[in-house]
Amino acid sequence: MLTNQQLFTTGAKYGAIAAGSGFLWTCFEFAIGLHDKYVDLHPYLTNLFLPIAIAITIFSLNEIKRLNGSLNVMLALKLGLVVGLVNLPLSLLSFYVFIEYVNPNMFPNFIQHMADYYIKSGKSVEEATKLATDYFNRESYFTQIAVGGVIGPVVMSVIAGFFKRTKSK
Repeated sequence: MLTNQQLFTTGAKYGAIAAGSGFLWTCFEFAIGLHDKYVDLHPYLTNLFLPIAIAITIFSLNEIKRLNGSLNVMLALKLGLVVGLVNLPLSLLSFYVFIEYVNPNMFPNFIQHMADYYIKSGKSVEEATKLATDYFNRESYFTQIAVGGVIGPVVMSVIAGFFKRTKSK
């Protein structure tokens, strides 16, 4: 039988792994030029992180299933909540470190690229710059991280838990 301690410890471990892998992925994107030279490819290639996030979710569910002897959707939901609640502050902190110390030019690069795109689409320079700046800023990204950092693990855990569920022993 799984204890709350085991659930929290496992969730915390995988929440930290999720946040760390997200930080490493963002650094990888920067290293290969997706934040400057190849910024036009970023919206497509950033999604290649999804299989890593799914793998982390499956590993966490496998560990809970091993510890508990079985897995059900409610247990997967609880695990997803713990993972998400640990992932959230760590992801916010790691992204702050990234934009402050690793790549302080990320937002200016993204804004310039998006504004250029909007201008080519017929928008005025002022309108294009405002649209790009409204999206590519700390507040917008921190909001996305806050929402995605909790909802992502919960949704993935419930879906994967549905397919991995077993009967109680």
